[in-house]
Amino acid sequence: MTQSPLDKFKQSLASASKAIAREPGMEVSFGGDVAVISPGEDAPTLRLPSMPPYPKPENIAKARGEADGLALRLALHNAEIHRAHQPQAGVARATFEALEQARIEALGGQHLSGLADNLYAAQEARAQRKGFNGDHLQKNDLTFAEAMGIYAREQLTGRTAPPSTDALMALWRGDLERAEKHFEALKELLADQDAYSQSVQDILVEFDMGNQSETPEEDLEDQPDDEAAENEDEQEDQSPDTPRDEQSEEMTANDMEGLDDESGNPEDFLDAEEMERDGDPEEPDPDNSTPRPSLPNRAPAYNVYTTAHDEVIKAEELCEIEELERLRGYLDGHMKNLSSVIARLA
Repeated sequence: MTQSPLDKFKQSLASASKAIAREPGMEVSFGGDVAVISPGEDAPTLRLPSMPPYPKPENIAKARGEADGLALRLALHNAEIHRAHQPQAGVARATFEALEQARIEALGGQHLSGLADNLYAAQEARAQRKGFNGDHLQKNDLTFAEAMGIYAREQLTGRTAPPSTDALMALWRGDLERAEKHFEALKELLADQDAYSQSVQDILVEFDMGNQSETPEEDLEDQPDDEAAENEDEQEDQSPDTPRDEQSEEMTANDMEGLDDESGNPEDFLDAEEMERDGDPEEPDPDNSTPRPSLPNRAPAYNVYTTAHDEVIKAEELCEIEELERLRGYLDGHMKNLSSVIARLA
């Protein structure tokens, strides 16, 4: 069977991600709207957002950038070192996360210019999605952490931030320049996560965030096993370039196994096992040969009186083709998890 150009691209992207992450056994799949890393028994699983059937150059660059960012995090990030230095909560933790992801991407792009270009394209696409060039932005903890991550990339890579971040950077650049003196030291520590994380504390102190208590390792040892494992999962299963305070927007791998509306009634969701339990095994099957009783009061079948006033509008006339392709890809990503149910219904 001949592969389509899109299938070939996905296969190449998966192979490149495995090589960058140094995880030859890693499973790479496509589905949903967000990129996610989830742990596995033998190797992690990487899930990338769905792609339109006919992707444009910017869609391809964005997909490469998101895949490269996640793969680099697997290769260059040590979760234990990270936990030892991260602040406990709030804007300090979000800023610490942004600075760590900036380190990963700056280090990964030092010797591979193509990879650096991919990361830049993903950053620009994310800024467009977040509206970082809009006039609605305000100074708050979340926008500060976002701006710090972008400013750190500028300082560590020497590359100007994408135009889609102009409004956000105009809002915060004057304040962020207070940290400029610290980045000369950080540039020399990109390959040493422990020393880099210690030096980042100077930036937090610069913005009066250095007095927040960190999470000591012995606290994790005192916790019950289930609670410690839960905390560890919350800290490790992160998409890159995503501050902790923004995690409510992102979906974990388990979330993506179902539908988006988590607030719906669980009875609205049906799987194959529930379908098998619908019938009572003690009841005999109905005799299909028995004629159904006639219903004298049944309304006659409906017939169309006239179609003279009907209006038929094609779907492509209601919205742009790109939007239809995005929605179709999004639907296909969800339906993939329901293939067994669909097969039974068919």
